[in-house]
Amino acid sequence: MKRVIRLILLLTLFAIILITYNYFFLKEKQNIQSRTLNFSENNFELNDQKNNLIKNLTYNANINNDDQYTIIAKLSETLDDRGVEFVDMKEVEASYKKKDIPINITSNSALFNSSNYNTNFYGNITITYLTYKINSDEVKIDFKNNTILITKNVNIYNQEMNIKADNVKIYLDKKEIEIYMEKKEENIKINYK
Repeated sequence: MKRVIRLILLLTLFAIILITYNYFFLKEKQNIQSRTLNFSENNFELNDQKNNLIKNLTYNANINNDDQYTIIAKLSETLDDRGVEFVDMKEVEASYKKKDIPINITSNSALFNSSNYNTNFYGNITITYLTYKINSDEVKIDFKNNTILITKNVNIYNQEMNIKADNVKIYLDKKEIEIYMEKKEENIKINYK
């Protein structure tokens, strides 16, 4: 009889340990595996469950000693991918200043890499640079190559003209802007006011 009771207690203890392990540890492991980032070159795609939410997040970074990059989001979610922190941001404002010449960006969302500060902006983007305002649906800042690539529904305008193009590339280290179309046979559209 004592053996039966011991066997039942041992099986109960084993069942409790197994249930606890499955409930706490396997569930956590599945959550970690479901938080993944797929990226190639400077394109980031976020696949994630909602965790680590932060309101009113601000990052300040000094780039190349004299350059200042600030990015602010009303709502953010941090993710870790192989030791690199990525931040999925909503309602975003960013500013890049080089020698007191600011480039200001606002967008619906952004994906920020906190290790190299590269940022991809998405949706309803407005950029202010010198006397120009630029609207688009996607912007990629790449600090390694010192570029800002503006794509998808690009409109550039100031008091004198309105320009429609497929792509705009701003070279941060040269103060140059390159405006071009995806297909070389298509023309950039310029309207003077």
